[in-house]
Amino acid sequence: MAARLFILVDCNNFFASCERVFRPDLRRVPIVVLSSNDGCIVARSNEAKSLGLKMGEPAFKSRDVLASGEVAIFSSNFELYSDISSRVMGTLETIAPGVLDVYSIDEAFIPLHGSMLPNADEMAREIVWRVAKWVGMPVSVGIGTTRTLAKLASETAKAELRAGRGDGVWRLDAESPETAELLKATPVEEVWGIGRRMAYRLQGIGVRTALDLRDADPPAIRKMLSVTGAATQMELRGVPCLDDGQTPGIRKSLVSSRSFGEKVGDRESLAQALAMHCDLAAARLRKERLEAGTIGIHVRTGHFSANAKCDLRAETPLPERTADTRILTRHALALLDATYKPGYAYAKAGVELSDIGLAGKRQPRLFEKGMDEEERRKGAMLMAAMDDVNRRYGRTTLKLGAQGPDNAEWRAKRQMRSPRYTTHADELPEVSIDFDPDKVNRKENPPRAPGPEVAIFAFAIVPKKENVLVVDRSLELRHGDVVVAEVGNAFVTKRLRLWDGKVFLEDKEGKKLEYDDESVVVGIVLRRMSMKVWGKTGPKGELAAKPVRFGVMADGL
Repeated sequence: MAARLFILVDCNNFFASCERVFRPDLRRVPIVVLSSNDGCIVARSNEAKSLGLKMGEPAFKSRDVLASGEVAIFSSNFELYSDISSRVMGTLETIAPGVLDVYSIDEAFIPLHGSMLPNADEMAREIVWRVAKWVGMPVSVGIGTTRTLAKLASETAKAELRAGRGDGVWRLDAESPETAELLKATPVEEVWGIGRRMAYRLQGIGVRTALDLRDADPPAIRKMLSVTGAATQMELRGVPCLDDGQTPGIRKSLVSSRSFGEKVGDRESLAQALAMHCDLAAARLRKERLEAGTIGIHVRTGHFSANAKCDLRAETPLPERTADTRILTRHALALLDATYKPGYAYAKAGVELSDIGLAGKRQPRLFEKGMDEEERRKGAMLMAAMDDVNRRYGRTTLKLGAQGPDNAEWRAKRQMRSPRYTTHADELPEVSIDFDPDKVNRKENPPRAPGPEVAIFAFAIVPKKENVLVVDRSLELRHGDVVVAEVGNAFVTKRLRLWDGKVFLEDKEGKKLEYDDESVVVGIVLRRMSMKVWGKTGPKGELAAKPVRFGVMADGL
């Protein structure tokens, strides 16, 4: 048995799957998600892929298919996607506490060692089940003796699911014949960490597959691809070379740019847009534990505009590498002031960060004064606090005033955005149960709890579309939880108790009722919340016709 294993959890068609979480009616419907201003296709469900819709393709090129009525089309809903990502990662933490290594918005590694190794396959299947049950997100799980093999295994698991086979889990052991066969069938450009440029150079020496790369002469690979390529080769051989939080090579640059919702001519609107892109780029740097030493801006008119054209570009080195939004924004706006030309209808703006290195490994430039250690420490604390608040309450909760209002005309248009179900109280989903509250406790009109088709975090029981009781079923039932349950054809609130391996529901008088097929737990009533909701409850916990303040709080809604 290997001394160490890695699990990679990869959400399937993440953006499209996020849209399905609250829309079970779209389970087998083709889904596409469009980019800013609804320009290009950035995500597709498997059904959309089967229609020939391509990633990155402008929407107008597929207008006939998209307008057919068979495809569900959504504008990007990044706030929803970010929150669902945090819920997926939170669920994974319950399975592997303290060791989760988040790689991207929809991927995370779990390193295994010691007593965890014999249970790797069981853990992987538990991950598939629990993330689907608690979050409603389908995932593929790869197990490998290195991160690179785990990545390849997850892609294989995903391909098997698309073909209608497998359970979403695939394992690759470095020495197995099955792994060699899979490497032989994998083009070298599809290996994690080998891009098109590296692949082109490798093909020049006859390395065309992942197996060719694994078996190539190590000194030759190191000479051609440096340390990064050598690490990838060793990973394919089953030798772990990438530490936690590490990817195959640090990115050399980072770009954040976007077309405007409306053409822009004034300097103030351009400054707001550049400040927003500095914020986005800086947050990504901090997430990846990186810092940038050079910033550039790019502002241009439309490529196909009949009006006068203008293309503004400028860059400047920073006093020292940084990921501080304030510093990046200050230098970007200084570049704008130095290059801005009035009288043009600008269509797009963005920033590019380069000279990127690991955070903390900085060196001030000669003859330029960087921040002192106390300034740097306070800045890092401020950025960490801002990231924490925005992660919990939405990306733009805290931002620099230089970014301007959220409803500025230049901001990207998202006319087909779905509701922000989990972060905005006024967009909270409602799932109504069709029953008469006056007959709620009678046999002739028994209420029915939402079934597995309603795979959502928080749902509302809404008698006659009046006051709402919100519960959360994304959490695992534990001893002492207050739950909403269907008991004897009535919805009641009870406390969950575990005795001698049996589950009981206890009412306010302490009476125990054994949990069985006639008692359906609908969800957990949470104590903490960021919003107040209302419910209906009778003196014994039943849902009643007369409204009474219930004071349920749902965390994260």
